[in-house]
Amino acid sequence: MIPSIKFSHHYKKLQLALGDDRTAKLLHIHPVNLEVLSAPLLAYDTDEGTYPLPKKGAYLMLFLLGSRGLFITLRRSTPEKERYYRSKAGEMFSVGMP
Repeated sequence: MIPSIKFSHHYKKLQLALGDDRTAKLLHIHPVNLEVLSAPLLAYDTDEGTYPLPKKGAYLMLFLLGSRGLFITLRRSTPEKERYYRSKAGEMFSVGMP
């Protein structure tokens, strides 16, 4: 069974990177702190602030490759989530959107 990654909104980055099958390969997981990320990267991830993130905190930056291109997403970091995503590196994910 293919794992899924869910998004609560229709992000522009997903429309640009995903094909009709709405799948993407998880390429890399990188731990980050939100407070050190650049404003342009945060704007990209949040659709120019439409879906804001906290000002600081430990997150995982996931790099995914859809049929039309690369995109990233930020997910709150926990030891369990990091283990999970690291165990799935290289696998295809179904991308869920409302």
